[in-house]
Amino acid sequence: LLNIKAYPIALGADNKISDLNMQEFKIANAYNSADTKLGPTGKNFQPQYTQNVCMFTAKQIITEFNFEIPTSIKIDVDGNEIEVLKGFGDILSNKVIRSIFIELDLENSNSKECDQLLIKNGFTQQQQGVDSNSYNYIYQR
Repeated sequence: LLNIKAYPIALGADNKISDLNMQEFKIANAYNSADTKLGPTGKNFQPQYTQNVCMFTAKQIITEFNFEIPTSIKIDVDGNEIEVLKGFGDILSNKVIRSIFIELDLENSNSKECDQLLIKNGFTQQQQGVDSNSYNYIYQR
């Protein structure tokens, strides 16, 4: 795992200073949201804690900070998946990216838009696994 690096930033559709809205303030908590107060189903929630966060598009990080285009991408952002995908811009069509693992919630109207954007960029859905209302999808080229 020496080739994996973690950076404490948020990925989104824009480059800006934003908020990380946390439903609960505890270690390894899920269902938090960067830049919105929408949970995984697309419904509003009242955050228990809000923290400032630097948000970048994936395209900005790759082009301006010389990050390599990843071969595999894992997206599990509890409702903001479409913003992360849009932030890749035209890089999403780059053939270097071979697979995308993404968690989508069936109750969130943006899930279908994610599927359409991935298909438009040359990916096909290979597999899905169910976890309550959320589905873990694997898209590959």
